[in-house]
Amino acid sequence: MSQTQLANIATFAGLLVIGANYFGFVLEQNKVMFILAALWTTGWNVYNYIQRYKKGDLNVLGGRI
Repeated sequence: MSQTQLANIATFAGLLVIGANYFGFVLEQNKVMFILAALWTTGWNVYNYIQRYKKGDLNVLGGRI
């Protein structure tokens, strides 16, 4: 993951923590950042797989055709 994307995730995590604290929820920024990074990475991997499948490079099980 690029440093720019990590910085964006850290910024967004900070905003989520500030917003949650405002409404009375206590969250740790490091945990929120880890969850966001994991979701971001997983989401892009799934997107990549779908695009490669549509292109015809992979079969349904992920093997090369």
